[in-house]
Amino acid sequence: MPGESAEELLAYAEDRYHLKIFDNYCEQTVRAMPMPDRLRLVGGALMERTDYKGYVLGRKLVAAVSERDGAC
Repeated sequence: MPGESAEELLAYAEDRYHLKIFDNYCEQTVRAMPMPDRLRLVGGALMERTDYKGYVLGRKLVAAVSERDGAC
């Protein structure tokens, strides 16, 4: 897996699990979303539709939103 920045993880997720993520979501719409919303959506799709590694990656993406917002 690439580095731990949210953007790198998101790019890796969209490349690795492209069919699972964009099966129910329009790719152009997702890519036009603000970054926090995009991280939540992709993270949720990974947790619901992929294997264990995808689930872990999805949790990292969702956690990155909390870190960006400065939540405790």
